[in-house]
Amino acid sequence: MMHSAKGSISLPCLLAALLLALSAQLCLLYAVKGYEAEKDFLRGQQLRLLCGSVLQAIGQKPQPAGTQLCYEGELQPGNEPVKVTSESSYSSDGQIDYLKVSAVAANHVGAVQRLHRLRVSFSPEMRKLASKSVLAGRSLTGGEYLQQAALYTSTEEVRLPQISFLQNKCAASLNKRTT
Repeated sequence: MMHSAKGSISLPCLLAALLLALSAQLCLLYAVKGYEAEKDFLRGQQLRLLCGSVLQAIGQKPQPAGTQLCYEGELQPGNEPVKVTSESSYSSDGQIDYLKVSAVAANHVGAVQRLHRLRVSFSPEMRKLASKSVLAGRSLTGGEYLQQAALYTSTEEVRLPQISFLQNKCAASLNKRTT
């Protein structure tokens, strides 16, 4: 009887150690997945910030047509290489200016952020025609094109971009002077 009593304590200790090792492994797996998710979120934030700041910096002046390298650096954490390039093109008459800024993380194929800007300028003939005509206008909100009976279940508001190509070309309100 004495021999069986000594051996009976080792089996529960072995099971307890196995359960502790399994729980430690699960905690480590959970922590690594959380770290990777946070790293992906930070990478996306940094790529958006890079694109926005480069577009804001170079978008004020006309850029030469074609593709240019704007920035080469590293994302943190992990010292991941990143390249920010810009691509600009113009219409044949020079009235339409298109600029695209792309930030690409080298080690992750899907980690790409792009921003586009399209600028339309009016010819002097169109400006002259607009100055002769009195237009009553209002700002477009994007809701004009949506069905009135449409139901949305999303908690996020979907808004169409603001259209401002007639900005400062028409009277916002009619009074005696503008009439």
